[in-house]
Amino acid sequence: MVKMNHFIFGNTNSKNYNVYISSGAAYNAPARVYEMVEVPGRNGSVALDGGRFENIEVTYPAFTFGKDQDEFARNVRTIRNVLQGYKGYTRLWDTYNPDEYRMAIFKEGLETEGESYNRAGKFDLVFDAKPQRFLTSGDESIDWTGSGTLENPTPFEALPNLLVCGSGQLTIEGNTITVGSSQSRIVTIDSELMECYEIVGSGLVPLNSVVNFSTGEFPTLQPGLNHITLGSGITQIKIVPHWWVI
Repeated sequence: MVKMNHFIFGNTNSKNYNVYISSGAAYNAPARVYEMVEVPGRNGSVALDGGRFENIEVTYPAFTFGKDQDEFARNVRTIRNVLQGYKGYTRLWDTYNPDEYRMAIFKEGLETEGESYNRAGKFDLVFDAKPQRFLTSGDESIDWTGSGTLENPTPFEALPNLLVCGSGQLTIEGNTITVGSSQSRIVTIDSELMECYEIVGSGLVPLNSVVNFSTGEFPTLQPGLNHITLGSGITQIKIVPHWWVI
């Protein structure tokens, strides 16, 4: 049996709409952002690293089957309307690259080009995506109950989620995090959102007032080994590292 590759955007699986992809997504490498500064009397420009990458356009060459051109068009209109129903960045994954995903916004879908010979309609689906390709392995929670090292397998600084049990101090690569007393049993420290909170039902209760960072910055996981120490009062942390590459 020939494998039919597909993509999943949020809760939408393209194969449920009889839409498949003929290759992995096409995209250009994301550009690192620099500010170019001219200095009088100095040749060339000074490049100030902005510490970030630009978004990229991600295009899937897609196709659908049907008995005629009208059915091709209906399939494309249906999935295009479903994809446009999502608001904001949404997880985008495909079967060509099952170990990674992107955060993307659906941008557009081009009209079908019918081929009566094999009853397939071809079209492109275009997404505006954040530059990172997140590794699915980085979404796995790591239990931590003492001192040790955690290796970041990528060349990029990761922004983890920490789920902290107890009150006291923990240190990640020289950044001492003090978690004060609260009614919450688990405090989430979200370095991507730069927020501390408790999850209650489907909502979040802010807890920024009970967490302090010695460096003034939310914790990061640097490339290579990261030293982690749990002080008294912190019984356990769960680390969701969010590894990524470009």
